[in-house]
Amino acid sequence: MVALTGIPLTIYSDGQYYSEVLTDRVQDAVVTGRIETGYVHLLLQHTTSALMLVEHEAGFIIDLKAVLERVVPSDGEFHHHLRGIDKNGAGHVLSALFNKTLSIPIADGKMLLGTYQEVLFMDFQPENAERTVVMSLFGETRE
Repeated sequence: MVALTGIPLTIYSDGQYYSEVLTDRVQDAVVTGRIETGYVHLLLQHTTSALMLVEHEAGFIIDLKAVLERVVPSDGEFHHHLRGIDKNGAGHVLSALFNKTLSIPIADGKMLLGTYQEVLFMDFQPENAERTVVMSLFGETRE
């Protein structure tokens, strides 16, 4: 059993519903780590963004943003804003509704994702920011 932990994936987010597909970057790490069978674990180290397994296409992102804006308006009033430090209350609430971690099984050196599933990062922070997903690989390696 091999464990490769603490592998950073850096994302340069434009904020406000910025999204980025991470599937290829994660799969590349699986190949580089030579993991044949096991799993990859992803941890997002931020409180105003999320990780998702979704079908990523332009229409989905537009639909998701429209639904989320109805449920948690980005220009809404939040008690979080009373601290006077920032105005990202909506980002914190939205982030709480989604995953910060994902674990994906690996077989034959590939992530076992569904036909249309992609690993998607989405940021709800109003401003640009650098984000980090920490990746850990566990499993048996190829010879």
